[in-house]
Formats: sequence, C-alpha cells, structure tokens
Amino acid sequence: MWVTRPDVHVDRIASAWLIKRFIDRKARFVFGEARADAVSFDMFEGDYTHDGDRCTFEVLVQRFGLDQDARSAQSAEMVHDVDLKDKKFGRGRNPRDSSG
Repeated sequence: MWVTRPDVHVDRIASAWLIKRFIDRKARFVFGEARADAVSFDMFEGDYTHDGDRCTFEVLVQRFGLDQDARSAQSAEMVHDVDLKDKKFGRGRNPRDSSG
C-alpha cells in the first residue's frame, strides 16, 4: 500500500505511475495522511518525497537505481521541470522559443 496527499498533480501522478510500472507492480494507492501500513510519497516527511532540489519522481528514480536507464533519467528531468517550474533541465521548452 502506498499513500500520498489528495489531489492529482504532476509529481504525484508521475510517481504513482513509476511505482506501479517499475518499483512495485502490485502497488495499491490511497490518498490521505501517512499511516503505518503504507509507504508514503510526495508528502511532508514522507518515505519518498522532495529532497533538496529534487522532486519525488527524481528521488524514486535515484533510490531505486532507475537512474542508470536513460529513459528514466530523461523522464525525471521532465517531471522536475514541470513540477518545480525552475527550468533546471530545459525540458518541455519549445525549441523555437528563443526567449530562454
């Protein structure tokens, strides 16, 4: 069982997809507060959540050793840029947009 905060946002939904697809194929998800019978993610003081300048998706990719796969690393960059809106990786930017 995995638990996260209510409401769907990019880091939360992308992290749930990553968990189900690559980390725990039998994962079940609930929304609410942290609980003893569940792994918490993308929530304050969660088992897996933002760490430094990394979003939850990036943390999961790194901690589960998925960062060796180029596709996972690229996905982590995209989720980071959309979630944190800091353009750290320049992902999702229109190449025709010269405004930076």
